[in-house]
Amino acid sequence: MRDAYAIPHLRLADAPTRLDHHIDAFLRAKSLKSPKTLAFYELGLRLYKQYAGPIWPPTDESISGFLASTKARGCADATVHAYYRAVRTWCNWLTARGKLDDNPIHLVDKPRKPRRLPRAPRAANLVLLFASLSRAAQEGHWRDVRDCALFALIYDSGIRVGEAANLLIEDLHIQSGTATVRHTKSDRDRVVCFDEHTRTEVVAWLQVRPEAEPHNVFLSDHRVYQTSWGPLTPDGIRHVLARCCQRAGVPRITPHQLRHAHGLHYLRSGGDLVDLQTQLGHADLSTTQIYAEAIAAGRDTRHRLHSPRQNLGEIVANETSFSSADS
Repeated sequence: MRDAYAIPHLRLADAPTRLDHHIDAFLRAKSLKSPKTLAFYELGLRLYKQYAGPIWPPTDESISGFLASTKARGCADATVHAYYRAVRTWCNWLTARGKLDDNPIHLVDKPRKPRRLPRAPRAANLVLLFASLSRAAQEGHWRDVRDCALFALIYDSGIRVGEAANLLIEDLHIQSGTATVRHTKSDRDRVVCFDEHTRTEVVAWLQVRPEAEPHNVFLSDHRVYQTSWGPLTPDGIRHVLARCCQRAGVPRITPHQLRHAHGLHYLRSGGDLVDLQTQLGHADLSTTQIYAEAIAAGRDTRHRLHSPRQNLGEIVANETSFSSADS
């Protein structure tokens, strides 16, 4: 009897080579992504290969089994969902290039993704951080001037750490207080805004920035560069911010928490949700909506006004009046 799962057009001995080929081709195609994103894809696909073995093409059964096995090993829902996204992106890429006749991911039940509210640093700690950055910048050392402009821009515009690292001088529009962000997570360029205070700090940095290649806005003289200057990397930005927090005497803050702080504080200041979606570069408004869910401005007052516990007596009276009217 013929095996229902046999693949007539591919010998078993050829399968590992072909599977590896398509994984490697995908990773090469995504090589311009951030190292973190590339590592995320590679881990998910290598683990899938380890589970599925020499099966080609990928099937919905093998993908579903892989996801179930990660869950059975005790992986968190967020981890299982991350592996699903890695395999989904790979399958979509293969299908778009005609490597798969049918996309198996369409038959796979999407695992549950936990919905967590964004965490932002306390506003009081941000005040201390930016006061410390401003004091250090006034002393005139180029690194301190750079750091003040860098973290003011990340907080005020909400750009991602990789977007800040890749920002070029020609993409800064100082007069209008905007910047064109390229090489984004969604591969869609966007324009972000920043205010007059941030503009002043960015201009101060550009005035002392070395006249050197590359054209990245934020440079580093780290010893890993063979030439005198190189772009300040995402990991470098994280390290610098940790050092600045220590100097300011505040708990450690990450660049992504500054992005979260932008979203939360923008809405608390009365900003528009759709404008925030554009600023942060979210493809789906539901992603931005989570910031609206996280802010509590006015909810406590409205709850006290409409509290069921506080208004229980009035509710009883209303029920009594309704009952009398019905009779």
